[in-house]
Amino acid sequence: MTPSPEREIGRELTGALHDSTGSYELVVAALAAAGFGYLIDRAFGIVPVFTLVFAVAGFIGAGYSLYLQYSAKMGTASAERSARVTASEATEGDRA
Repeated sequence: MTPSPEREIGRELTGALHDSTGSYELVVAALAAAGFGYLIDRAFGIVPVFTLVFAVAGFIGAGYSLYLQYSAKMGTASAERSARVTASEATEGDRA
């Protein structure tokens, strides 16, 4: 039984939304860290040094997190591809 077209569209949208969370992570991490830095700056009454430092650190941290997620996803895809190739070669060897 094939899924309905509406269900397929829903799966595509869910997958696209899952893949786009990285952009939100970059923005939210930088804004949250900048907000924390702003509170520290206000407490000490200094120029926005901590705001800038924490915003950059939040952005770099979120970027590194996305890199790790991407590396894990590519490692999984590579392992699956290798398994398919091995299974395909074994199947062709059985036919010969």
